[in-house]
Amino acid sequence: MVRKIPRQRQACTVRWSIGTSDEKSAGMWAVENRDRILSQYYARHAMPPAELYNILEKYYEEDSPFLQKDFNRGRTLCAEKRKTCDGFAKRKFVPYLKKNGIRDVGGIDTSLLARFQDHMLKTVKAQSVNGYMSAVKMIFNHFVIVGYVKFNPCAGLPCIKVFDREWENDLHRLLCMIIYTAGMRNGEINRIRLGDVMEIDGCKFIDIPKSKSASGVRKVPLHDFVHGKLMEHAKGADSIFPQRTRSFAALCAAANLSLAEQTGLSPEKLKEENIVFYSGRHFWKTLMSREGLGEDAEEVFMGHAVSADVAKLYNRKGKWGTDRMVEKALDVFAALDRCLFGEPGASPGSPRGGGWAIPRFSLSAFMNSRNCSLEAKPRLYSRFQWAQ
Repeated sequence: MVRKIPRQRQACTVRWSIGTSDEKSAGMWAVENRDRILSQYYARHAMPPAELYNILEKYYEEDSPFLQKDFNRGRTLCAEKRKTCDGFAKRKFVPYLKKNGIRDVGGIDTSLLARFQDHMLKTVKAQSVNGYMSAVKMIFNHFVIVGYVKFNPCAGLPCIKVFDREWENDLHRLLCMIIYTAGMRNGEINRIRLGDVMEIDGCKFIDIPKSKSASGVRKVPLHDFVHGKLMEHAKGADSIFPQRTRSFAALCAAANLSLAEQTGLSPEKLKEENIVFYSGRHFWKTLMSREGLGEDAEEVFMGHAVSADVAKLYNRKGKWGTDRMVEKALDVFAALDRCLFGEPGASPGSPRGGGWAIPRFSLSAFMNSRNCSLEAKPRLYSRFQWAQ
């Protein structure tokens, strides 16, 4: 029986004559001529040379048709961030491309973008550079979808590292890593003992045996990389942070200033926006909610009041509850890998290996939101969604 090909598909079937009706031979021909077929396809969809700068300069404008296509595909971008991206594209990215003689999209590769990163680092903080490159990545995602390029050159672009770089004070870096990756209270961090660090089914946890409430007694997931730094600091001593309450509070405040320096915020900005060390706990809560882990992670690992349903699922006295807790901890680690440490499995110290980077972050966007509170600023959601 001969199958009739619909008219709208006939043009596609006769575009290349292969001289055979045998399916196996046709498959071999397609493999052997793959490069030629793809080259002809991309040649038909090539971006006109004059169109590159037209798109770059208009992409983030208000009511941009290019941006509207991304919105239709589920992308979100708040008005404030759109204006920032628009200014970046027109005042930084486009002038750099013109200065380097780029005439079409084919001249923009990963190597060029890496040099652009180095160029911006002369005047811009690392975290801001990462945010700008996210804006570039979004544009190239559009180019891939419409067929202007085969792949996004930003995909292979190394991110500017923040926590992996040298800080003047390693203790400040450790404290910031703990609160931003574990979501613990300040006092709970101060009371960590070497014996509280434990392992369950290959996952590291910090056991909090005492608290002012029953729900505060819990086990908090500890990322492998942070665990390594914590053990390195402890040097075998049981009391990891022996400072008294007042001196520890001052230490946390100093650590917050160090983090602000790394992310490009001034002490005046911290005071104006009411950003404190404890804001890292709000960040953890917001991150887990954004990553779809819901109330379970918040109730089980943050020490909030646990509902009856959650208590049943994560009953720590039973093997079934422990298994669920470990499973949820792995979800937390995966979220940290995606959003804090880089691409999935990119954190050093874990079996997956890699580098500690922040490509989609977050931290500057979070710290620039007044009060750093999930409840206080709805615009925080749009900032996090943009960072994706």
